[in-house]
Amino acid sequence: MGLGAAGGVMMKADANASAITTLQNTVKNQGDNIDSLSSSTTALENSLASSNASVDAASQIPGNLIVNPSFERGTEGYTGWSGIATVVTLQVPHLGTKAAKLAAGGSAGVGQKISFKKDRSYKIGIWAKQDPNTTIQSTDNTKFRVADGNGLIASKAYGPFTSNWQEVSWTWKATKDVLADVQFTAFLSAGAMYFDDFYVVDVTDSVETQANSSAITKLDSRVTKTENDITSQGSQVTQLKNDLATTNTNVSKKADAAALTALTNRVTQNEKEIETQSSQTTSLKNSLSTVQAMGSNPWFDGSLETYSENQQISGSRAVVVSSQKRSGAKSLRVSRGAGEGGNSDKSIGKWIALRENAVFRIELWAMMPADQSPSSGWSTIVGLQTQNAANNINWPSAITITEGSLGGRGTWKKFTGTLRVATGHTRGVFWVSTRGSTGSGTPGYDLYIDDVVVTDITDAKEAQDSANANASALTSLTSRVTNVEGQVTSQASQLSSLTSQVNDASSKVDQMAQTITNNEKTQSSLNTSLQSQIDAQASANIKNQTELNNATTSLAAIKSTQQTQATTISALSQQQTNLTAQVGGQSAELQELKKTVVENGNVSSTWMVKMETNSNGKKYAAGIALGIDGKNLQSQFLVQADRFGLINTSNGNTTTPFVVENGVAYMNAAVIKDGSITNAKIGGEIRSDNFVNGSNGWRIGKDGSSQFNNVVIRGEVHANTGVLNNVTINENCTVLGTVQANKIVGDVVTMTDRVVKNWPASGNTSSGTRYLIATIDGMPFERRMVFNGSVAIVQVWRQNVTIRVDETTVWTFDSGNDGKDFETSIFSIRIPASNFGQRHQITIQWPNRGDSGQFRFTGVVSMYRTTGSISLA
Repeated sequence: MGLGAAGGVMMKADANASAITTLQNTVKNQGDNIDSLSSSTTALENSLASSNASVDAASQIPGNLIVNPSFERGTEGYTGWSGIATVVTLQVPHLGTKAAKLAAGGSAGVGQKISFKKDRSYKIGIWAKQDPNTTIQSTDNTKFRVADGNGLIASKAYGPFTSNWQEVSWTWKATKDVLADVQFTAFLSAGAMYFDDFYVVDVTDSVETQANSSAITKLDSRVTKTENDITSQGSQVTQLKNDLATTNTNVSKKADAAALTALTNRVTQNEKEIETQSSQTTSLKNSLSTVQAMGSNPWFDGSLETYSENQQISGSRAVVVSSQKRSGAKSLRVSRGAGEGGNSDKSIGKWIALRENAVFRIELWAMMPADQSPSSGWSTIVGLQTQNAANNINWPSAITITEGSLGGRGTWKKFTGTLRVATGHTRGVFWVSTRGSTGSGTPGYDLYIDDVVVTDITDAKEAQDSANANASALTSLTSRVTNVEGQVTSQASQLSSLTSQVNDASSKVDQMAQTITNNEKTQSSLNTSLQSQIDAQASANIKNQTELNNATTSLAAIKSTQQTQATTISALSQQQTNLTAQVGGQSAELQELKKTVVENGNVSSTWMVKMETNSNGKKYAAGIALGIDGKNLQSQFLVQADRFGLINTSNGNTTTPFVVENGVAYMNAAVIKDGSITNAKIGGEIRSDNFVNGSNGWRIGKDGSSQFNNVVIRGEVHANTGVLNNVTINENCTVLGTVQANKIVGDVVTMTDRVVKNWPASGNTSSGTRYLIATIDGMPFERRMVFNGSVAIVQVWRQNVTIRVDETTVWTFDSGNDGKDFETSIFSIRIPASNFGQRHQITIQWPNRGDSGQFRFTGVVSMYRTTGSISLA
C-alpha cells in the first residue's frame, strides 16, 4: 500500500478516540515516573542526612582509626553483627541518632581490623550505658578485646554501667607490628548494653610529653630542695654557735670532741650538696645541647630521609616511600581511599606545646602522578591541629593544594603559606587533610609531598631569645651556686669566731688548747678542699657559658690551596679557593677548582665553581664545570642550577634567547633544520610555510581552530558543528539527534502488506502464556505501531488484557464482568526507545484465567517515529 492510501485509512473518525486514549495513557505513565522520582529524591535526602551525621560524629574524635565510629552508617566497616548484636536508633544517643546494641542471649562481639605499630601506645575507648536490670553472665566475655589469628593479645574488662552514657577506656602499648581485631564484647543473661562513638587513637606522643613534664618538675624540686638544705645548714650553724656559748661555761674535753665531730659531718654534707649542684649543671648543659640540635620542624623529619621504607607515620594513609621523591631518596605519600568518607585527617608527629596566637610558616613541595584520577573538586589541606585546655580542637590551615594550583601532573611544585594559632590553644600537631567526594564508588588519590619546612615566625629573633633565656637560666644557677659559696664562707667565718671563743676557754684548760689547735688544722684542711670544689664548679660554669656563646658565633673565612707535582710519567697542577660565611645554623660556601693532569698518556683539564647554602638544615646548591677528558676524548660543559638562562645585551637591550627552568627549556625563537619531537606544547599556532588563509597549506591554533586544504582522514572523527558541501556516505550512518532536510529520498514509514492474522491461531488461551504478535528492531527513539483495518480482541470471561514490548506494558484493556470484546478500525501502541542492534518482542496476554481469547486483525500494519510535534488543545 502507498503513502496516500495509508493516509486515507488513518483519517477515519475513530482515530481521534484512539489518540485521546493514547494521550491518557502517556499522562498516566508520566505521573508514575514523577512519583518514582519523588521517592528516589526522598531516599537520596535520607542517605545524605545519614552521611552528614556520621561525618559530624566522627569529627569529635581527631585521629580516630575506627571507621563509622558512631554507627550513623549502620553496620558499615564492622564484623560480628548477629541477632543479638545490632544497630538501633535511640531517643537519647550519645552523638548522632544511632548506637550499637548487644542484647542478652549469648556472647556477642563487634569490631574492626586495625594496624598497630610496635612500641606505640594506643587509647581504646567507647561510650556505654545499659538498660535497668541488665545482668552480666560472664565478666570474662564483657570487655575490650584485641586479638589476631594466633589468639588473644590484650583485653580490658568493663561494666556494669548505669542508664546514663559514660566513657570507658584503657591505654595499651603494642608489643609487635600486627593487624588485629579490636572489639567491644558482652555476654548478658538479661537486659541490654548500648555502645556509641567507638575509638582507637595513637597517644604515644602525649604519653611521652607527660613523662618529660614530670621529669622537669622533679629536677626543679631537687634544685629547690638543695637551696632549702643550705638554708637549714645556716640555721644549724647559728644553733651551733649558741651551743658553744653554753659550752664555754662548762667546757670539757668530751664536749669539744662532740662539737668537732658534728662540725665535720656538716662540712661533709656541704660537699655532697655541691656535688649535686655540679650534676645538675651537667644535666642543664646536656639539655642545652639537645635544644641546639633541634631543627626548625619540631614535629617530624621534613626531608623524610630518616624514616624506613613504607613506614607509616600516621596510619596507612601517610606512608614514607622511595618510589617518588623530589630530593634525597624518599617522600611522603598522603592518600584518600576509594569510597572513603569524611575529611581523611592525618596527625603527624608529636603533640607539643605552642604559644597561643603563634604564627607559623609552612613550606613544602608537592606532586601528583599522571596515573591518578581523583574526584572533581578534590583538595589537600596542610596546617596544624591545635587544642585548648578544654580539649576543644581547631584546624588552622596554611596551604591548600588543588588541581589548579598543582599546574600539572608528574611535576613537583613548591607551596608556601602561613597560619595563626587561635587564642587559648597551647598544644598542636602537624595536620594533613586529603579531601574529595565521599561515599561508595567515589575515587581516591595519592599525593606526594617532600622537603617540609615548618618555621615559627611569630618573632624572627625567637631562636636568639631562646638562647638568651638558656644563658639567663645558667646565670641564675651560677648565682645560686655563688649564694651557696657565700653561705659556706659565712659558715667558715662563724666557725673562726667559734674557734676564738674556744681559744679563750683554752687559757683556762691547757689540755683543751691542744685539742682546739688540732681542730683548727682539720677545719683549715676541710675549708681548702671545699674551696677547691667551689673553684672547679665556677670553672665549669664559665666553660658552659663559653659553649653557649659559641652556639651563636659568626664565622667568615677564605682558604686557598695550591698543589703541583711532577714525575717522569705524570704532572699535576691544582688550585682551590674556598670562601665560607656562617652565622649560627646558617652558612654559605663557594668553592673554585682549577686542575690540569697529564698521566700515562692521558690529558685532562678541569675548571669548576660550586656554591652551597645551608639554612636550618636545608641545603641548596649550584655550580658550573668545564672539562676535557683526554681518555675518552670528550669535552663537557655542565651547569647545576634550578634556573639556567643565556643573556644577550646587544644594542643596549637585555634579552634571554633561552631559559632552562625545572627541567624545561624555553626559547624565544629557534630554527630547526630537521627535528624529531615526541611531545610538544604550542603557545600560539603552528602552520606550514606556504599557508594562505582559505586556499593553501595548513594551520593549527592553540584555541583548537585549524585549516587543512585537501586532507584525508582515516579513523574516528568527532565534531560538534560544521558545514559539509558535498558528502557521500558509503556505508551506514547513525543520527541520534534531529535530522532537518529540504529533500528526503527513501521511506520514512515502515509498512506491511495487507494481512489477515489471529493471535493465537487456535483461539484458546492460557493465563500464564504471552502470545507473540511481532518481532521488531530496536531504535534510539520512540515509535508508534498502527493497525489499520479491522481490529477485534475477544474473550469470554473478564480479562485485563495486556500488550507488552518485552517487559514494558504498553496497552491494557479491562473487558468487564460480561467479557466485553474490544473492536476498532484503527489501533496503535507505543514502542519505547532502545538501542540499535537490539531485538524486541511484542506479546499479548489474557492473564486472569484460561479463556477463548484471540487478537483478530485484517488490514495493514505501519510503524513510524513519533516527534511530539502535535499538541492537541
